[in-house]
This record gives sequence, structure tokens and C-alpha cells, in this order.
Amino acid sequence: KGSAVWDPTDVTVTDGRGFLRKMEEPLRYEITTVCWNKLYDKTVFADKSYPQGRIYEDSAMMHELLYPVKRLAETKQKLYFYHTETIGITRSAYNKSKLDEMIYAKKRMVFFFRNKEWELYVLARKQYCIALLKHFYLLRRYGLRSEKKLSWIRQQQIKYLRGVQWKRKLPIHVRIVFNIGVFMPAMCGAFIVAWDNLLERKYRIHKSE
Repeated sequence: KGSAVWDPTDVTVTDGRGFLRKMEEPLRYEITTVCWNKLYDKTVFADKSYPQGRIYEDSAMMHELLYPVKRLAETKQKLYFYHTETIGITRSAYNKSKLDEMIYAKKRMVFFFRNKEWELYVLARKQYCIALLKHFYLLRRYGLRSEKKLSWIRQQQIKYLRGVQWKRKLPIHVRIVFNIGVFMPAMCGAFIVAWDNLLERKYRIHKSE
């Protein structure tokens, strides 16, 4: 509900890399990988398409779509009104299909590594580590225990949570969580889920005021 009034002075111009840096910040709800709050030139999709039959498909593509963009305009103006259903795919009960979030987080991390974008790589690796801890906890919490899947996630945690050099520019609280997560992944995953839910509630209350 409401009407949108365009104010051309309230616009920030950046490039795809600059926008991706903001997008890779954890627990950001103003800037996300969703496709519905963006407008694209059709040439961006010239040789790309979203994966079919998966969820979080916008997360699978956003880095590839935006990385080569030279000019990107961003505004905080409310020009699009989005209705959130309580029974949508991403709001349904937790199930193994939601592991797509973790798979695509790793895909972004590998993409930036291959393109030697080290700052973006660190941010994407941070997000991947958050996803590894979160889904390790959720699989156990909802009784979806697959020893093979949990073992794979655990191997990934040990591989990517460790290290000092890549974590030097991360906030101290993130480093602490990752260091503890190497030894107590379920506890850290529970903390991440609770913190994420708290920030989302605060954000939705703020937006409804």
C-alpha cells in the first residue's frame, strides 16, 4: 500500500563490485541478493539464467550478474512494495532443500577467489562460514540427521573456519564465533540463527512503523 515518488537526487552510483561488497555484509536486510528489488538491463542476462528447481536461486546468480556491471544506481526510496506471504518457499518448515543457501554461498566464494577479488573473497568466505554453522545446527535441530551430510559440513567447517590471515579484517566478534565454531559448531550455529531472527524482527518492526 502507498504511493512511490521518485527523487532523482537520492541516488548513489557505484559499480557492481562496490554493490557486491555491501551485499556480502552479513545480516543486511536493506541490500540482499533477492531479484525483486532490482531493475536490470536485459543485456545483463544475455548468456545467463537462474537455475531451475532450486531455492535461493537469486543468490546463485547475483554475483555473476553484477560483477561486470560498470555503473549501478542505488536508492533507499520506497518505490516498490513487496507483500510477504507467511507460507512461501523460504518461510516453509526447514528442510534439506534449504541447504541450497550453503551451496550458493560457496559458489560465490569460489567465484571471487578465481577472479582474484580478495576483499570480496573474504566477505564471501565469511558468509559461507556462517551458512556452514547455521545449517549444521538446523539439520540437527529438526531431526534431519544425515551422517554423510553432517560429516561433509564438518569437513568444510574445519577447512574454512580456520586460519588467521583471511580473518584479520573481520570484526572481533565474528572471529570469536568462527574460532569457537571449529570446536563447537552446533552452539555457534544456534547463536547465529537466534541473532539473525532477532535482527530480522527488529528490521520488520522498523519498516512497519
